[in-house]
Amino acid sequence: MYISRRSTNAAVPRGGTAAVAPPAIAEELPGPPVFESASAEPEAAAEVTEADAALPEPEAEQTFEEPAYIEPEITAPPVEESVPERLELPAEEPVNEPELPATEYSGGVYISGPEPETVSEEAPQAAAEPVAEEKSEDDYAYDVKSFADNLDVQTEQIRETVRYNDAALVELNIKYPHLEWRRNLFAFPPRPLERINMFYNAAAVGFKKYAQNTLYKLALRDFMGRDAEAGEGFQPYGAVMKFEDTYRRGNLYSAYFDVYEYTGGTHGNTVRRGQAWDLSDGRLLQYGDFLSGSAECRQTVLEAVWAQIERQRADGAAYSPAQFQELRPYFDAAHFYLTDGGYAVYFNLCDVAPYSAGIPVFILPYGSLGACELNPDMAGEK
Repeated sequence: MYISRRSTNAAVPRGGTAAVAPPAIAEELPGPPVFESASAEPEAAAEVTEADAALPEPEAEQTFEEPAYIEPEITAPPVEESVPERLELPAEEPVNEPELPATEYSGGVYISGPEPETVSEEAPQAAAEPVAEEKSEDDYAYDVKSFADNLDVQTEQIRETVRYNDAALVELNIKYPHLEWRRNLFAFPPRPLERINMFYNAAAVGFKKYAQNTLYKLALRDFMGRDAEAGEGFQPYGAVMKFEDTYRRGNLYSAYFDVYEYTGGTHGNTVRRGQAWDLSDGRLLQYGDFLSGSAECRQTVLEAVWAQIERQRADGAAYSPAQFQELRPYFDAAHFYLTDGGYAVYFNLCDVAPYSAGIPVFILPYGSLGACELNPDMAGEK
């Protein structure tokens, strides 16, 4: 053990440093021993070291690699030649079965329908009725003269009151035709009637929308412009459409519909629209399908109309044109339809006669216009 001794009684001068003598060492001690093992004694450790020095150096550590696994090859045992690879069966002989309709019987199983009743040999089976093939319009066999005889015209109606709160502003009443075949429904093509019905249905729906929007706005403005007593004295506006069929003969059908509007005042206004139809194809016929539109034929038609005006004027009827030339500007070839008595030519309300006279209509008998009639037998025959 290392021990140092220091004098504790030495005086230290003021402002200086005391000289300290080195301690006296009795003997020089060896350094601390180095141990190979914490549990061994010093002497024993030295002896082990000397003994180890005399031993040979240990060989380097050998490493061993694990051999790779090789899967053994397995082969199937050979197949004996005596075993056949495929067993061949003899082909079956075809069985002759009676050929029956597949919809009734097939392979001993009934596909659809009840099982047939057993019929004795004495009673012969009834022959099956032939199934009618679906026909197109070109396959129909009919007499065009029978179209009008099988035509049924029904009346469709729309009635409605357009209101603002509890006040009635527009009264709507629409009547229009709906055409159907009266009998032998499948003997006549349906498409022509569908075209005609679409025309009248579109006219009715269009007039209804016009009353619900345009007339309603006009009526509401008139209603709100009244005094403070909630439109006192307001007369509801009117919108009326009605039709009249005028001709059914052969393959022709003709009608007209009047459109009436009342927007206040003393009376309303009426507009007429005439139509003539070919029932065989649903085509809307025009004035030019019956009468020539040449200047000469127009003159002939107007002269026939003027002759009737002169006769009616002699009987007290009031007409505004004083001369024949004043009639010409009011003639319109679209104002035309068919009647049983002849071609109907009409004028707008108040054009050639007062309002109280209504819509002036002049009937020109079939065959009375000579060469101006393009198909005199088309509408005139019965």
